[in-house]
Amino acid sequence: MPSPPFANRNEDVIHESGTSGGLPATRQAGGCAGAEDRRSVRRDRPDRRRRGLPDGHSHHAGGLEAAFHPKLPYTLGHENAGWIEEVGGAVSHLKKGDPVVLHPAVTCGFCVACRSGNDMHCPTWKFPGVDGVDGGYADFMRTSARSVVKLASGTDPASLAPQGDAGLTDYHAVKQILPFTYPGSTVVVIGVGGLGHLAIQILHALTPARIVVVATRPERVAFAKSFGADEVV
Repeated sequence: MPSPPFANRNEDVIHESGTSGGLPATRQAGGCAGAEDRRSVRRDRPDRRRRGLPDGHSHHAGGLEAAFHPKLPYTLGHENAGWIEEVGGAVSHLKKGDPVVLHPAVTCGFCVACRSGNDMHCPTWKFPGVDGVDGGYADFMRTSARSVVKLASGTDPASLAPQGDAGLTDYHAVKQILPFTYPGSTVVVIGVGGLGHLAIQILHALTPARIVVVATRPERVAFAKSFGADEVV
């Protein structure tokens, strides 16, 4: 496996990936592996069926190429979760077999941006599965220990993979409106897709606001209400 240009080899992580990119794959794993000190993640993949790429992946040929200039070929898969397979010597909080979900970005943790909580502006920022660094559709995936979030023992991480990107996107948006979501306020969520259904749950958990969802398909009404929507129009 070629070694991606991560900043700290002692904190690299390798994981076997199964659920990735928002597609219905089997379970995947997350971990860190370096040139000398390694951690990897194993993924159980008895079923490799795919239902096609989400609409957003079509932009790999356009918008993402313009933004990241990825060097082809590389492996897709940017929403990843699974089990640690191998760990580096500098990593003490994870061990083989731990269920994990991965933050999509790989950052250094030492620059001004990282220390200020603005990791996405890290000058060494990498986006596995998007910017040319191999992602979660590979049998094993390497990332930084900093990007690994350990889950409770016994957790099946398969359904949590979308939290690594879609969930973070919604959480970021909700955090920005928290000062305005006082009791009696109303928040409107447009659409109940991959992002919308997570936004409803995050709003319900973090705010006292009334949640109104705009949906265009009748079958989405019950779906939205099952996640905590107060009204669907």
